[in-house]
Amino acid sequence: MEIAKLIAEFIGILIWPIVILIVVLLFKNQISKILLDVKEAEFPGGLKVKINKLEKEIEASEEIKKKRISQKNIISENELPNIIDPSIATVSIRLDIERQLRKFALITSAYSDNDIGVFELIEQLYEDKILSKNTRNGLVDFIKIANEVIHTTSKDANEIFKTSLIGSTLLDHLKYIYNVQWLMHNMKRPEWSFNISRGGKYHIWSVIASEVMYFDYSYEALCEAVIQRNNEERIRAKEMNRDPHIMEIPTLNEFIRILEFRRKELNRILHTNWHEEDYKEGMYWQWPENWGKIKWNTHILSDSRKTELELFRTEKAIAIYRKKLMKSEEN
Repeated sequence: MEIAKLIAEFIGILIWPIVILIVVLLFKNQISKILLDVKEAEFPGGLKVKINKLEKEIEASEEIKKKRISQKNIISENELPNIIDPSIATVSIRLDIERQLRKFALITSAYSDNDIGVFELIEQLYEDKILSKNTRNGLVDFIKIANEVIHTTSKDANEIFKTSLIGSTLLDHLKYIYNVQWLMHNMKRPEWSFNISRGGKYHIWSVIASEVMYFDYSYEALCEAVIQRNNEERIRAKEMNRDPHIMEIPTLNEFIRILEFRRKELNRILHTNWHEEDYKEGMYWQWPENWGKIKWNTHILSDSRKTELELFRTEKAIAIYRKKLMKSEEN
């Protein structure tokens, strides 16, 4: 009886190494791949593995990495947060991403519920085809990693810094998506749609000059929004058996000219010594004569205290797009 018990215990000791050996032999290729991914992992949690995996996914995404003007490029230096601790930077970007996601409520009431969780909000935007699958996955993974960073005691500063760069890329991409959606929504307003059917190119230029600050001076967002708008208009026109009212996309050179006009107007209101009776009239746009009769007008800025900031952003955008134009002409 005692011998039988010893044999049973001996078999119990041997059985697990044998099972493990069989598993290794059956799945050696998959295990090798996993081990390559986790060779630099820090446990518990494998935070470094998650960061490296997300970095590879972002780098592989043409959509997210697509080169376009970044909001950081046209922002005043005194607006940039002075953050030295990479953990704080990561948390700050994570909060900025959530705030940017909730800005979609300004476009449609469908996302205006403040009680909705950030992951549920991302899923809603994905289901409505506002976010792509790659963007949705990247945002979800980054927020989970950022949340883990908050609660992790032992941190690798380099990996956390890498996380903040990934978050910054995602935030820029999210702002771009918002700008396209903002334009798509606002192109339904009379200011944008007026006179398109009669070829009102300069009317569109006037609206761009007035509202370019609201889509972060992004020529790329403007082009994408106009293309989407025109595609939808062609579908509507076909359904209604009429000719489509196509909005003309300004060339990059024309867009720079629009910005140069905006800069001239901002300089005018900044450097003029206004008398009280002239102030209200002077704050309206003075459209160029060669644009013809522009049948609408509004204040150049709703808050004149932002004139210097918007002049700075306009000049930065002009410099960036001039450089881009010169580069395209060289190629």
